[in-house]
Amino acid sequence: MKVEMLTTYFLDRAVDCYDDTVGVIAHDGTEYTYAEFKERVNRVSNALLEMGVEQGDRVALLSPNTHYFLETLYGANRIG
Repeated sequence: MKVEMLTTYFLDRAVDCYDDTVGVIAHDGTEYTYAEFKERVNRVSNALLEMGVEQGDRVALLSPNTHYFLETLYGANRIG
């Protein structure tokens, strides 16, 4: 049996299992549950789509190691 192992699959699975558990801690100490993080990822994904990014496009990301990096990475991956 072949199983797709996409980053978005892992996030969706984490929300299913641990939705109210802290999954990301920002550099300023702000904590985001997996459910909150997924919502932020979806907002980034929708913003990229509104900017014209389509499935199969390449998206460059230059960012320090922050929660914004993760949100953008997962948001772009959600588009495909």
